[in-house]
Amino acid sequence: MIKVEPVEFPGIDAVVSNIDYYKDKLISDSVICFRNANLTEKEHFEFGRKVGQAIGWFHADESSKYVENHERKSEIVSGPDDVIVEWHVEHTYYTNPIVAATWNMYNFKTNPENGKTYFVDTGLVFDMLTEQEQQFLRDSIITEPDFIKDSQVKSGYLSSSTNLSDQHPIIDNHWLTNKPIIRFMILPEPHIVPLVSYKNEAPSQESLDYFKSLIRKIEKIIMENEDIRIVHNWQQGDLVIPDLFKLAHAVTGGFKPEDREFRGIWAYRSLC
Repeated sequence: MIKVEPVEFPGIDAVVSNIDYYKDKLISDSVICFRNANLTEKEHFEFGRKVGQAIGWFHADESSKYVENHERKSEIVSGPDDVIVEWHVEHTYYTNPIVAATWNMYNFKTNPENGKTYFVDTGLVFDMLTEQEQQFLRDSIITEPDFIKDSQVKSGYLSSSTNLSDQHPIIDNHWLTNKPIIRFMILPEPHIVPLVSYKNEAPSQESLDYFKSLIRKIEKIIMENEDIRIVHNWQQGDLVIPDLFKLAHAVTGGFKPEDREFRGIWAYRSLC
């Protein structure tokens, strides 16, 4: 596993004045952690706005902000190495995709081994596939199951007016490097993201079967290959920037909701 190496927070202005270094670090490491940032909510929004302007992401409005303590997972009996928030890529069906976020851990009163965040770069996963598998994915168009979007609208997580795409390529180019990235919803068995088009035609049964086997292979790499897994052990005051366009991620247990809570701000590819 690859441990995130925290950087002592130098202050907002110091980050912005050295933004080329941090932009390169985000590209190379996929995750940046500033230790002992301890930002207020106002400072957090200022940081996200200034850094986003320099790197190339955008905040939509106040709706970009959220608070997360994973209370909905609090009834799961779990330990520090048990995944309680399943592997996922953020909202691949948005027409204006989330490319990053800033996560401000303002309340952390548990062991750093608890509530770890796991990350996997899906660009690396793409590179691990054969040329035949890569080309098949390049020729594939997918959609997201309606039950996923409907359940998130019903729960209040998504607005019914959120601009969602009906179909999109499973392979997209990274927002900074232009390298191919795998982007799809990782669904629990027996569900699988639907293939709706292959080489601009309705997929044959053979193509559907091959696609399913390929998706299961990708999911297995993401969930089980620890050689490419990035791990962040949280501390109070951490400010983390993950490249959410390319990162599948998950959260481990071992904590109570009142002991681990952060504020997040979504960052989008385009100005909404």
